[in-house]
Amino acid sequence: PAGQNTRRILDALDAKGIKATFFMVGEMARNNPALARNVIARGHTVGSHTHRHPNLAAMSHADAVAEIARGERALREAGIPDLPFFRFPYLADTPALRGHLAARGIVVVDVDIDSKDYFRISPVRVATRTMRDLRRRGSGIILFHDLHARTASMLPTFLNMLEREGYKV
Repeated sequence: PAGQNTRRILDALDAKGIKATFFMVGEMARNNPALARNVIARGHTVGSHTHRHPNLAAMSHADAVAEIARGERALREAGIPDLPFFRFPYLADTPALRGHLAARGIVVVDVDIDSKDYFRISPVRVATRTMRDLRRRGSGIILFHDLHARTASMLPTFLNMLEREGYKV
């Protein structure tokens, strides 16, 4: 949860009746538990995204497992009781970490289309790049980040583009 940006994204999704999955960083949820709970209250799903967002593939297995556990604990303390999904920060995984999560019944959610909204580009470029990639692929899981104002700004337009072109969310 990232303050006003997350609220704007939630409002844009609500306006279209769309539900999303938010992969929350534990320390961010701990710093804003009311907003984290609001995501759930509005009917969205929450998955874990570690505690501090490190590159888990660059850590020892034990340290990476501990980081995942810290993130889950922080989310539960913020009021998110169910964490069925996980996304690797930087999409950097290892087979052992995937196995660890699978053994616990946690589904790793990968992405098909990276909006690259973390680049310092305009909201229009985020939307047009993402639509271009979606048109090429035809469908898929799209990665956006709610901490960027450019994402919050472009999302209503992007959702209208999806609707006009017949995509379903």
